[in-house]
Amino acid sequence: MRKVICEKCEGEFQTNETLKVDQKILCGVCAESVLAEKKIPVDHVQRQIDPTICIGCGMDNGDTDLAKLGQLPVCPACNKLFKNRPFPTWIKTALVGIVLLVVFALFWNSRFIRAYYDIRRFNAAMEVGDFERGAAYFISASQRVPENAGIHAYATFYKGLLLINQDKPAEALKLLQSCRGRIQNESDLEDSILRAQIAIAFDNTDYDEFLQLSIQMDQKYKGDPILTGQVASAYACKYAQTQDEQYRIMSMDALDRARTLANSTPELKEYFVEYEQRILHRLHTKEIIDRNEFIKRYPNGWIKEGEEVL
Repeated sequence: MRKVICEKCEGEFQTNETLKVDQKILCGVCAESVLAEKKIPVDHVQRQIDPTICIGCGMDNGDTDLAKLGQLPVCPACNKLFKNRPFPTWIKTALVGIVLLVVFALFWNSRFIRAYYDIRRFNAAMEVGDFERGAAYFISASQRVPENAGIHAYATFYKGLLLINQDKPAEALKLLQSCRGRIQNESDLEDSILRAQIAIAFDNTDYDEFLQLSIQMDQKYKGDPILTGQVASAYACKYAQTQDEQYRIMSMDALDRARTLANSTPELKEYFVEYEQRILHRLHTKEIIDRNEFIKRYPNGWIKEGEEVL
């Protein structure tokens, strides 16, 4: 053990009982007195450490310095204990508990993780134009987190669009109307509602409504060959129903405009050819059939089978 002299009271004290204050070695009492008199930065106050006393067990090594572990003197026994200290039972128990908690959390939150990846897959599918696959992923995400009102609203919207594509406009309309006020893209929603109403009017043979709504959609998005073709289709239905020549003329006029638009839109040209054949078939035969029936009857196309075209 080593002793030092306090530079203020000049008393002799064990090194471990003293402090160095502003580079002066002071006993505990003197150090408190100095610190009370003036403000000294914290980094100017240091506790003295006796290099001959083990910091772990307090063993006195006489006047010989002990080996250090870090910056602290330790005896050989404590050095071995510190370096090979076994974990206490409570730490092991706590570690097991934490591992179990993490496993439980992963299991409990797995539905949120899966929903997140479903939405990522939705985005990827939409980027390549695969709407049906994308919509299915979004609906799946909603089913995993049904408490999320935002995801549920958009899932309902996409389900409605799928039903339109599946020729179930009445079911689609109910879902789409329930989305009002719940999603941000209200314009797309209203267009989809209008699409469903147009399909319902056709299915119900309400060709006046079919024509009115088709004209409304065509005027909103001028330049779309499919929408202009839909007007031609509606006029063709009116002609087949009434055999009024003015409807045939109006249908052909709209069809000519749609054909011109389609020729400047390569990605729609192939689809428009089949759409055009259905309209011409309706005008020629005065028979109104839907797309599925038309394809069933004329899998190779109506014109290609030698039918006369107006």
